[in-house]
Amino acid sequence: PKTLFNFFSGSKAVTAMLIHLLAERDQLHVDEPVATFIPEFARNRKQRITIRDLLTHRAGIPDTPAEVADLDMLQDPQQILEMLYELEPTYRPGTVPAYHAVTSGFIFAELIQRVSGVGIRDFLRREISEPLGMNHFNYGVPEERLDEVAIDACTGPKLIWPLKDIFEKALGISIEELIALSNDARFRTGIIPSANLIATPDDICRFFELLVAGGTFEGTRVFAEDTVRRATELQTPGQIDRMLLLPVSYSMGFMLGTEPVGLYGIRCGKAFGHVGLSNILAWADPERDIAVALLNSGKPFVAVDTYHWLNIVRLISTRIPRDGSKRFVI
Repeated sequence: PKTLFNFFSGSKAVTAMLIHLLAERDQLHVDEPVATFIPEFARNRKQRITIRDLLTHRAGIPDTPAEVADLDMLQDPQQILEMLYELEPTYRPGTVPAYHAVTSGFIFAELIQRVSGVGIRDFLRREISEPLGMNHFNYGVPEERLDEVAIDACTGPKLIWPLKDIFEKALGISIEELIALSNDARFRTGIIPSANLIATPDDICRFFELLVAGGTFEGTRVFAEDTVRRATELQTPGQIDRMLLLPVSYSMGFMLGTEPVGLYGIRCGKAFGHVGLSNILAWADPERDIAVALLNSGKPFVAVDTYHWLNIVRLISTRIPRDGSKRFVI
């Protein structure tokens, strides 16, 4: 529980809650255009894209430019932003979900910087990590802590069509290239708000326990209860995601559970959380009063023993009563 892991795409849920915190403080509204705060973002027909569109993967800019895989760019985030400002929507903004694997995170980081005057890493530390007494819960790690982070490895069969094409369209590179990049010190010390929050399983559970408790943890209030409710309300009821080619129920920042069976097991329609590359899963389930983090460093996309991983999720959902009569953090 004390090993540091990369949360990969689970980072999106954390980044989203930072945006919701600014909304709670009336520093922005989720239905305002992103360009209200970042005028450069309006280029190439993006002037009407709202913050809500980005949070729900409906902004229409899901494709990751291959150049973002150049880790030297992480030392110059302005260069990445300029590239994103030039993107043209692939889909009409606000209409269909198409998973934004990387693009939205950098925009959110710039939004936080411009609205709060504080960089996203310092904002997360000040508003969540330090108040909750976390070991480490932030984008990247200091160089002196690199040895504490689990090394990721490709495992299982190689991807073939159509999964290979879906993955590379979303991320701009192959899974093998991504895993190599994720072990690079530049990736692990940089700031990638959609993909490199690094934390212990304990602290990821603590984050979701904060949310399942309505925004408080051990007497410390971080979010208003209404903020958590709004952040976890259904926005895309089972629509087919144009990137993942699967039905996904998104809130403004989370992947939601569904009935009768869904991402978080059986009869978990109130659960909310996020997946991370490739079989990382963390969630909160208010009906069962639990917070769960399943983290790993082996990266199969499809593996012979996937059944066992799915069975863990099933067992959690079937063995823990829905009435909250028992409290678990797994």
